[in-house]
Amino acid sequence: MTFLARRPDVTIAIPMYRAGHYLEQCLRSIAVQTSGTLGIEVLCVDDGSPDDTVEIATCLMAEFGLRGEVWSHPHTGTPAAARNEGLDAASGHYLYFVDVDDYLGPDAIRSMLSLGRRGRADIVAGKYVGVGRGAPQHMFRKTLARTDLTRTSVLDSMSVLKMYRTGYARSLGYRFNPDLVMAEDHPFAMAAYVRTDRIAIQASTDCYYWVRHTSPYGAAQHLTGHVHPVDSFYAYFSEVFDVLRDTPPASRSRARYAHRKYWNRLFSFDIPTEMRRKRDAAGRRASIAKARSIMQEHGGEETEGLSAKALTMQAALQRGDVAAVELAARAD
Repeated sequence: MTFLARRPDVTIAIPMYRAGHYLEQCLRSIAVQTSGTLGIEVLCVDDGSPDDTVEIATCLMAEFGLRGEVWSHPHTGTPAAARNEGLDAASGHYLYFVDVDDYLGPDAIRSMLSLGRRGRADIVAGKYVGVGRGAPQHMFRKTLARTDLTRTSVLDSMSVLKMYRTGYARSLGYRFNPDLVMAEDHPFAMAAYVRTDRIAIQASTDCYYWVRHTSPYGAAQHLTGHVHPVDSFYAYFSEVFDVLRDTPPASRSRARYAHRKYWNRLFSFDIPTEMRRKRDAAGRRASIAKARSIMQEHGGEETEGLSAKALTMQAALQRGDVAAVELAARAD
């Protein structure tokens, strides 16, 4: 690894694939941080791009004076392996997962590190700004140095585009699963959320510019985008519930809370999004059957904590009524 004079404050891990078009904006946003770059390590991990992504990243790192590494591995088709390698290689006190087609606000690192240190945070969520897309807003109403998932709406954001204390992230015992073709970050995010009461929310600074995904990774993995086979789509549901099932005893109360909240999200957003996809009649029936199976296996028949919209979808799925499910999916 490139020699660093002192331990970095933060490692920024960036998965890449055919990303030459996005790299300059992403890396420049790191280079112009008000914190300076002395305490920043950048790891650009390429997923076997067939083009000059690695060469572009290497040149830009040198041009912008960024310290760290660029490397490539055989193509996998998801960011999972790159994120795992970033997690393993990070030498910073904190690890910040950043997508290559997104970029940071100029005061992101300084403001997030300052807040994280004040609350000795395991996770620091920096305010998102949606670019061509929506972004979570409710969770960023107020800056908080220390909170947990039961006292704020962090479960509105299941992406891993946050800053994690590196030792904490490694202690979770969860690895990003390259077999998940959709929402591969949800299980890691959930594992991190439920095990700590030291989550910081930086709501005073525009930290992360979250661009509607147009890269090869993003287009395939965005929940409202690519149509995957039914079993592939639903795989992340079960993996998240397995994470909750395996939560250590000290965090079980948070896991129970998260279980209810996550089902509310699935009934309100993820499942309606899936049911609006263009599947043929057999595909729609298979999707409903799979959703019902997961409900039965993972406690999706409970009603506590569900919104009216979620209850409507839950009831339609329980009946297996295709028309009712499609109607519930279109409801506002």
